[in-house]
Amino acid sequence: MAIALMVNVILNVILIPMFGAIGAAMANIITCSVLNAIYVSFVIKLTRNSFIDSYYLKGLIVLALAVGICLVLKQTVPIFSIFVFLLISLLMVIVTLTNEEKQTLREMLNKLISKGCG
Repeated sequence: MAIALMVNVILNVILIPMFGAIGAAMANIITCSVLNAIYVSFVIKLTRNSFIDSYYLKGLIVLALAVGICLVLKQTVPIFSIFVFLLISLLMVIVTLTNEEKQTLREMLNKLISKGCG
């Protein structure tokens, strides 16, 4: 896709001088996200069915906030920004889990704890 290629080149030009290899990785992640958004829009157009709901948007918003906060914190305290990103990512996973998934996760953790201590 030509759009994804242009987005990737522009982001690499902007982010690599600022962040080095991490900037290249961020550009790649953003490019993949743009490409996937284009694919999703094609699927919605072809099937005339929108399968995106607030369940997924909630996670995307939290992830965007986590990345934004980390970019700001990276300028001041790099190690702290990694900790904040991991914490917000964990929060994102917890927030987007359904009750059934949370129950399954609790059961798995209980099994791990009982096997580790027993």
